[in-house]
Amino acid sequence: MITLRPSKERTHIQNANQNTWMTFDPESNTDPFKNGFGALKKLNENILAPGMELRPFPTKSNMLVLTYVRKGSVLYKGPGGGCFRKTNLRWRRSDPK
Repeated sequence: MITLRPSKERTHIQNANQNTWMTFDPESNTDPFKNGFGALKKLNENILAPGMELRPFPTKSNMLVLTYVRKGSVLYKGPGGGCFRKTNLRWRRSDPK
């Protein structure tokens, strides 16, 4: 079964440096998918202003991070880091150890 999540149902957070659309909102009591969808617990779209950082978030050792760069480039710092340019797709295991 396919479950649709229209954009208007996603939580939108905007500030001067970043726009975030959260598909699953763990802080919402009305979101039926607040705990995710099966094994998928977080699906966020982040748009950053030039020169800005995406702040680290608590991770679990079994978490994979997918990065797709639509415009410009993203610089990962730390293990497995590097510069990813437009249209690059990158999978990275997030391990807090």
